Amino acid sequence: MTLTDEDLVDVARRRGCRIVTSGQTTVDGEEEAIDAANGTEFGLVAGIHARDIGKALKIARRAEAGQVTVKDYWAGGIEVPFGGTKKSGFGREKGLEGIDAYTRTKAITLRH
Repeated sequence: MTLTDEDLVDVARRRGCRIVTSGQTTVDGEEEAIDAANGTEFGLVAGIHARDIGKALKIARRAEAGQVTVKDYWAGGIEVPFGGTKKSGFGREKGLEGIDAYTRTKAITLRH
């Protein structure tokens, strides 16, 4: 059985998932890139491809996404935190940040 894109979208919707994609967008400047990246109510992953790495990293810092890739699309290994912002969720999986979700800090003081 081969599922079409429409079948996958239907399954995702029935499970309560939202699918958002902007595809590839070409922009003329830094501000337009930021507007394109942040112009959604979701923020799971953003990808930036640019000739100038310095500008790409500057845009990456301003992108409202839980994970940003520059000149690549790689979700990283187990050591790279993963999670979204805005309506794409909160908290992190993987990495030290993911371990924090399973820990509880307790302070105990004693006067002797």
